[in-house]
Amino acid sequence: MKRPKVSNITQAIFVVTPKMPVPNLQVLDKQLCFAEFSNIHPIININKIDLDEEKAEEIFDIYTKTRIPSNKNKCRNREAE
Repeated sequence: MKRPKVSNITQAIFVVTPKMPVPNLQVLDKQLCFAEFSNIHPIININKIDLDEEKAEEIFDIYTKTRIPSNKNKCRNREAE
């Protein structure tokens, strides 16, 4: 009998960076859609915002309009916003 790789998932955290690696927002959108379709509550974590604060803010603004919980983190001084 094969066992599932994961089961009973209720929440997923998607981590994206504004730079290093360059974000692929189309892939993120597809993953968010699949999570919603599967009744999995998504959370977006924008990491390394200090590498490109303008791009990080742009990403944050896009996804906060969708009402998906989002947060931002700096990588150098370990602060969260």
